Amino acid sequence: MARIVAGGGVDAMYQPELEMMPRAELEAVQLERMKALLQRVYDNVPLYRDKFDKAGFDPASFES
Repeated sequence: MARIVAGGGVDAMYQPELEMMPRAELEAVQLERMKALLQRVYDNVPLYRDKFDKAGFDPASFES
């Protein structure tokens, strides 16, 4: 499951385990990926950090 949440890799475009995953589990994977992306851009891209801060958005509190 950790590999699925992390994404990436050569086979990132085709992941048959995602296609057969129950909807609730897939939505959980998508949420974890989105949270990781938001935190990554906040930590590494000053432009997004500034925009998030000005909007009062905390990526750690993102829920859906």
